[in-house]
Amino acid sequence: MLGAFLVARASLTPEVRTFLHAYWYPWFVPWDVGQAIRWTFQQLPDPLRREYGLPFAAAAAYTVLPLLGWLRLWRRNRAVALVIGSPVVVTLAAAAAQQYPFAHRLVVFLLPFLLLGLGEAIDGLGSAAARWQQHARGVVVGILMLPAFGALVILHPVRRLEEARPVWEHIAAAREPGEPVYVYFTGWLAAGYYAPRAGVPERDVHYGRCHAGEPAGYLAELGALAGSGRVWLFFTHALTPDRVAILGYLDSTATRLDSLVIPAQPRRTEPSASAYRYDLNGRAPRPGVMPGRARPSVCEGPGPHLPVDSALGSWGRR
Repeated sequence: MLGAFLVARASLTPEVRTFLHAYWYPWFVPWDVGQAIRWTFQQLPDPLRREYGLPFAAAAAYTVLPLLGWLRLWRRNRAVALVIGSPVVVTLAAAAAQQYPFAHRLVVFLLPFLLLGLGEAIDGLGSAAARWQQHARGVVVGILMLPAFGALVILHPVRRLEEARPVWEHIAAAREPGEPVYVYFTGWLAAGYYAPRAGVPERDVHYGRCHAGEPAGYLAELGALAGSGRVWLFFTHALTPDRVAILGYLDSTATRLDSLVIPAQPRRTEPSASAYRYDLNGRAPRPGVMPGRARPSVCEGPGPHLPVDSALGSWGRR
């Protein structure tokens, strides 16, 4: 884990590290004692709630029970307890050092260690119950395992697609030389990876900034490209009212020439990654006609706005 951390840190520019820290800051352990205690109760069960669909009470129980299991193991075999518990301790220490967020999908690798501790705790509670009543062990184990089986019913395999590669291949094949591509801010990582591989020159890719709830901000950015005549728009991770507002406005004021929409699910029309080509006829959109409602919490944090322009410019495309 330490080696992976050192390699990742050496591969990132200071701007990208600033962006990532700003994005994940709620999942770093606060240095204030009171805030750290609140963080512990709120965030430690978070991975189980977000990734496995458990209700908060079950997620909290499954967070505490492994600790009891590791303590039980410590009494029987300290070496095994260290092997099982140390990855969790190291990850929490990294979160306290502001180096690695203890956040839902980023700590999925801890699941095997959590399950081993959880199994030890359930076995211990079941054994204690069996001493009280002969058939109580099965009842206790069944009750404690019920939330896990419920998660299997509630959770489904990933069905949402974000196929950006065919979209950029379509853009590269259909665009005229010099036609700009405007990237909605949530698609900046996909654009940074797939655009050069599809053959779209970096100079023609224009990254938008976050104006969530204020579609006029996006139109102002598009206005800077109006002189080019024709422009492409690329969206991904963009199921927001902003996307609908932007396309609705352009459909009413400009000419749509082409589009490619990758459905989010099979046999559905809900979009995931998509691209649209418009002829702006040399007229800049008028942002004043779309006031919108600001939601600054989406874009703002302790760091810069998302995405970071300087980070985009220095992101290593390998």
